[in-house]
Parts: sequence; structure tokens; C-alpha cells
Amino acid sequence: MPWYSGAMESSYDLRDLPPDVLLARLQTLLARDHQVTADLLAHLSEVDARKLYLEKACSSMFTYCVERLHMSEPTAYKRIEAARAARDFPVIFERVAAGELGLTAVTLLSPKLTLDNHLELLAAAAHRSKRDLERLLAARFPRPDVATDLRKVPQRRVEPAAPPPPTAPPSAAPPPAAPPPPAAPPAVAPPAFSLSAPAAPRSELKPLSEDRYYLKLTLSAPVRDKLLEAQALLRHRIPSGDLDAVLGRALDALLRDLRREKFGETAAPRTPAAPPQEGSRHIPSAVKRAVAERDGYQCSFVDEHGQRCQERALLEYDHVEPFARGGASDTSGVRLLCRAHNAHAAVKALGENFMRRKLAAARAG
Repeated sequence: MPWYSGAMESSYDLRDLPPDVLLARLQTLLARDHQVTADLLAHLSEVDARKLYLEKACSSMFTYCVERLHMSEPTAYKRIEAARAARDFPVIFERVAAGELGLTAVTLLSPKLTLDNHLELLAAAAHRSKRDLERLLAARFPRPDVATDLRKVPQRRVEPAAPPPPTAPPSAAPPPAAPPPPAAPPAVAPPAFSLSAPAAPRSELKPLSEDRYYLKLTLSAPVRDKLLEAQALLRHRIPSGDLDAVLGRALDALLRDLRREKFGETAAPRTPAAPPQEGSRHIPSAVKRAVAERDGYQCSFVDEHGQRCQERALLEYDHVEPFARGGASDTSGVRLLCRAHNAHAAVKALGENFMRRKLAAARAG
């Protein structure tokens, strides 16, 4: 059942809108949201500067936002930080209203902004994702490498549930009291190890400088043992045992296997004896290699404005002309698409009903 069914007002039922109208309205609403966000920051900044929250029985702007405006704690923190940064550098209001900077970008930038650099830094950060912005800041304000640290995470004890007391029939006499059984030791979670200090989230990769990254993750005991074994076996090549070098060698070997499996890459490719057989769905390894290199190991879908999909995960080989319609398995007839665009292309070419039946048949059989 659609999310908008039931008592939802008809103005939220957009099923009959043509695609171009729907997308145009979305752009309009997004522009309006940017302007509202900038206005909100301006009002928060002024309330904060005048300390008007004190008249509302709140000891801080944060308390006022959470208890009186009913913002969540993360929402209140981010908006207050952005509002204070914008008060110090008013051009931020304009950048937010134009949709060039979001709240996350402003909060990341604010500790680094000065009177001398704010205009250039804000311009360089326009329309960047959080990950790109972290790389930008790491390149401009590099931090020193962190020390390698492999330690055991404190084990989490899990108290076993107490068994329910036995029940006796109503007519039976109560059994004599038995001595309590000895207490069972608390269950212990499987050991894990942390490369760097243990912390949530489970893994984290952050830039320290333009070409150095900080990795923090939790390892299971078997993976930790493999890492230490690889470190020991590589001591004659990496005397220092540097884990960055060890992981680099391990990933080189893994990527060779994955590229051979996915793209047919090999150190000594063989010349195909014959062109792809007509009527065969099989894509020869030579074609896979050529297509992957041509498409840059990235989804090749391009929209009507020339914007290309940036996805590099879940890539699939797709026949430009569907195989069911005689599509060829050579380099001109095959392309790389991400899973989402592969399914999108199939629906456009063969119809949604056809693909739904095919998917149902695959699940059933």
C-alpha cells in the first residue's frame, strides 16, 4: 500500500503528476528550503546574540532549541553552530540560501574560517559532499599521522536470563525448598580487536592530510590473527612491520583476484580465437576487459544533461540492445552499468510488467 494512501490529504498524492512537472516542482521546493534554512539561521543567530532564551527559562541556546522549539539534540547542535558561524561571516547566509552550502558543510568549515580565508574557503567548498569537504580540509589543514595501535576491546558481559520457576498442579502439595543452584558465570561476547582505540561506529576512515588517512575499525579475532600472521610473514620484505604496508600488499593481491573475476583482467591476456558466438549470452573475457577499461570501471549511464553516474559499486555488464532482442556480446554491444541503472534500462527497453514477471520467475525457481 502506498505511503500516501488512507487519510492523507489529496495535495500529497502526486501519482498523476507528469515526470517533468514533478521534477520541476522538486527543484522549486528545494530552492525554497534553502532560503528558509538561511532565514532560520539568521533568526537563531539573533536570538542567540540577544540571549532571549534566558527570558524563556532556559540557561542556554541549546536548551531553548531542544526544550522549547522541540528540536532533536543533533539538529539543535548543528543549527546553532551554523548560525554562530554565519553571524561571524554573514556571507554564509547567502551561500546557504543559494544552495551552495548545507548545514553539515558550515559546521565542518566553521573552526577553520578566518577573516583572511573565509571567502576563498567557502567558495572552494561549494556543492561538495561531506567526504569531499573532509578531503579539502585535510589538504588545507593537514594533521600528523596517528600512531598504530592494535589492542583488545574490553569484552562485553551478557547476563544469562533466569529460567522461569516451575509450576505445580493446583492440587499438589508445594515441593520442599531446594538449595539454589550455583550461579552460572556470565556469558562473554566473542573477543574482538581494535586497530586504534575502540569506538563507535564500527569503522571510520577520515583524511588527515592530502594523501594520509586515519583508519579506525574493530576486527574479529580470526581477522586479527590473519593480520598478524601476514605481518610476520612479510617481515623480510617489510622489516618495520608497518601495517599500512602490510594492508597495501594484501589489498594488491585481493584486487588482482577481484579484477580477474569481475573484469577478466590477467597479466597475460590471450588473443581470442574467434569473435563472440552469435546467440550466446556469454561475454568473453577480452570483451569484459576492453569494456571495463573503456568505461573507466564506472557506470556509463549519462542523463540528458550530460551528467554521468558516479557509481563504482555493484557494476554489471549490460547489453546495449537487450539480449532478448539480439544484442551482441562484443565491445560495441556491451557496457558497464550499476545495478540500479541496469534494471532501469531493462524496464525502459522491455517494460515493467515483463521485468516483474521475470523477477518473480527467478525468485520462484
